[in-house]
This record gives sequence, C-alpha cells and structure tokens, in this order.
Amino acid sequence: LEFRRVLFRSTSIPVPVLAIFAVPPRLPAYVRDSKDAAVRAQGEENSRRATVLTGKQATAIETRLPRARVVKVPDAGYLVFESHEMLVLREIRTFVPSLK
Repeated sequence: LEFRRVLFRSTSIPVPVLAIFAVPPRLPAYVRDSKDAAVRAQGEENSRRATVLTGKQATAIETRLPRARVVKVPDAGYLVFESHEMLVLREIRTFVPSLK
C-alpha cells in the first residue's frame, strides 16, 4: 500500500530504476504438492490475485516512469533472486553500466 501511495503521488523519480517482478508468481511447493484440494484451490486463487496486483504495479511503473527498466519474470518464487538467480544477475549487470 505504501508503494502505491508513493508511486501515485510522484510525478517523477529522478534516479534510474530497475524493477523486477514475479508475474505470475510460482506457487509454493507446499501448495502445489498439497493433497488437499481446498489448499490448492486457495493457493491458485491467491496467485491469481497476486498476479493482478503485481501486474498493476509493474504497469504503473512503466506508465509513470517510462525510462525505468521493468522486468517481469514468469514462474518466479517470492524471492526472485533465488528462483531466477542468473536472470537477475544478468539484468543487474546490464543495468549498472547504464548508471555512468
């Protein structure tokens, strides 16, 4: 919620931005592998909601900060840098030289 207030209040952010999002997020193993259909269904519903919210956040950054680098990583875990380490490192290595 705080992220939303700051982004919608701001007309510009005068620093370079690299934003990496898990869209859609990976379901945690305890949900994917659950034998309980209700747990899987609730997990899938939560994932759908998270996908919508995160997609809106990414779009808001792209719209309000057109020079920002926004990366959407499908099937990423909550900690994107753990589930997709090489992709995150590649994005950082591409982004950092642009700061000069």
